[in-house]
Amino acid sequence: MSNMNTGRTLAAAALILSLPSLSAAHASAATTDDWPQWRGPARDGISRETGWSKDGAEANLWQLDVGLGYSSVSIQDGKLYTMGFDNDAGLDVIYCLDTKSGEPIWTHAYPSKIWNQFHGGGTLTTPSIDGSRVYTLNREGSYFCFDAASGEILQ
Repeated sequence: MSNMNTGRTLAAAALILSLPSLSAAHASAATTDDWPQWRGPARDGISRETGWSKDGAEANLWQLDVGLGYSSVSIQDGKLYTMGFDNDAGLDVIYCLDTKSGEPIWTHAYPSKIWNQFHGGGTLTTPSIDGSRVYTLNREGSYFCFDAASGEILQ
């Protein structure tokens, strides 16, 4: 498998791996912790969700190819945020997706270069959520602050 396909696969795998816990998250809002940044609310990689099966779901809730990269996911208020690189268009794309359906709520794309030194290239960071704002930073130093609900650029 080429480095490019490996990175694309990792980005897609990050979404697929998170999906069984999403279905559990909607089962009981009272026991759900949001996952607002890389490694979770306490930055320790430990989920404090309860009441879900170790066996997971019988089938994926949904899946989406978000492009090339190593971005993980951040989740808050029924929205999943992640990033990916569209190699054909030469764009980094920031996604806000509905956790139940996987449908895009908003996206933001901007020109970027692929850096494939020591990895397959593509995105490297995970969006961080703070209240009603989503922050992203790419491998070239492009920084964005978005309104979490609308995707409007705030800074």
